[in-house]
Amino acid sequence: MKLYNWRDVDVQQLDNGITRQMITAGNMMLAQIFVPKGVSFPAHKISSEQITIYVKGGAVYQSEHGKTEAREGDILYIPAGTEHCDQVTEDTIVLDVFSPPRKDWLKK
Repeated sequence: MKLYNWRDVDVQQLDNGITRQMITAGNMMLAQIFVPKGVSFPAHKISSEQITIYVKGGAVYQSEHGKTEAREGDILYIPAGTEHCDQVTEDTIVLDVFSPPRKDWLKK
């Protein structure tokens, strides 16, 4: 067992005012991400399963399955390999869980 606290996790400053903190343990990755209103993410897909928990704010997703609006309190599951894009509709805080960990994020 290991106990973590977000106060002790490095904050990564990304483009467009986005900040991210990551914890990787075993075959999982947890990221706390702060995204300002108006940021959009172009169509992409990853090889990990993803669960996104909306702590604050919201976003609109588009995929082959249609449009999905996520807001505070919602939990979104994105299967591995699902192409999607999203538009953040208000200042947002999410917790993203990935399994296995995203290799592209481990390199940064």
